[in-house]
Amino acid sequence: MASLLVNYDMVFAAMLLSEGKGAPTVCHGRCVASPFKKKCYIAELDSLDVVADATVIFAWHKLMDDLGDERGLRRLRARILRTVWKPLYKKAASYRPELAFETERYLALFSKLEKEGCASIDRMTDCMGHYAEAMAYEARVDRDAKRAILYYEMRLITLADALDDYEDDRKAGRYNLISARYGNMSDNTKAELRQLVTHTMNEQYRLMQLLTPNAFSSIVENILTRGADQVMNDLLAGKTRGKRGRKHA
Repeated sequence: MASLLVNYDMVFAAMLLSEGKGAPTVCHGRCVASPFKKKCYIAELDSLDVVADATVIFAWHKLMDDLGDERGLRRLRARILRTVWKPLYKKAASYRPELAFETERYLALFSKLEKEGCASIDRMTDCMGHYAEAMAYEARVDRDAKRAILYYEMRLITLADALDDYEDDRKAGRYNLISARYGNMSDNTKAELRQLVTHTMNEQYRLMQLLTPNAFSSIVENILTRGADQVMNDLLAGKTRGKRGRKHA
């Protein structure tokens, strides 16, 4: 069940963290995600269970945060989802108590900084980067480079979310990292953000060269060098992805 909830960003994490040797087994048929139409799917992936559990744990704590912050229909939605999510969370947390603890710790810090109106990009994105590192440790990845790549990727995702939400947050008077740091989306702001993104992606690419290739290395490298770059360029140009269209590939 948890594997059905994994989004594009977390699939990237699963591909990066995979320690499998050789090509994975690809099957063609019906599966839990597509019970009526036959599709190609990977039968087994060593890192997917960790990433799926991490997704459930993260979503649970986000729901708890929404219950405390939201009002009206958003709060009602969070209350309904909490009922559905609770057994999934308890199961995932029982399998991975350390990851559950670290996730709660860093999301609580992230929420605290939001409420304080934190204007530091490093402090805000660092919270999510360390959450990603905790996921890598849970996957028993014995490679500092992989943990660092995932750390930087989660920082980029956090920044991308802030860019994507900038206009909506500004109109609603909500906290937004970009607004808190820069005030407005001027040309100078965009140039500084572009420089930050370029530096982060260059570091990811450097780290990628230190890794022993796995079955997904070409896809991961494509995401790091082309997909994520296109997403960030679009966001800096004012094109929004929307919550349902988030992908880095």
